[in-house]
Amino acid sequence: ILSLNSTIPLHSLTGHNACVRSCKFTWDNDCLATGDDNGEIRIWRVHDGSLLHICSEESEIKDSKHGGWVTDLHFSPDSKTLVSIGGYIKWWDMKTGESLQTFYTNGTNLKSIYVSSDFKTYVTIDSIGILYILKMIN
Repeated sequence: ILSLNSTIPLHSLTGHNACVRSCKFTWDNDCLATGDDNGEIRIWRVHDGSLLHICSEESEIKDSKHGGWVTDLHFSPDSKTLVSIGGYIKWWDMKTGESLQTFYTNGTNLKSIYVSSDFKTYVTIDSIGILYILKMIN
C-alpha cells in the first residue's frame, strides 16, 4: 500500500501464492480484499496492513477454492458482506471470512460483476457471453 504523498510503501501485503487478479476496497476504505488465480481471497486492514481473513472453501464441483480465478470482488455498502466471482458467484461474511452462499453457473469463468446500490441485484457475464441477472430475495 503506497501513500500518494511518497514513493515509500506504507505496507507490503504478502501471502498470495498465485497472481492477484482482483482487489477492492470497502466503502469506508478500512479494508481491502484481494483475489488470486488459486481462488483464494484475502481481507486486509488498510491502516496497518494486517491480514484479517483468508476466504477459501473447497468446491464440491472443481478441485479449487473458487472454481478458478477470482476475477472480481464487490463489498456491500455496510462492508459486512463480500461478493466474489470466478467459476461461480460467492457471498462471504466479513466478520468470520466464511462462505454464506454460492451460485453455480454453467462452469465457464465469470469476468466481472455489477452490483446494485442496495446489494440485491447482480449482473455478470461469463467467458462465452452468457449474461446472468440475479435478484436476492429475502
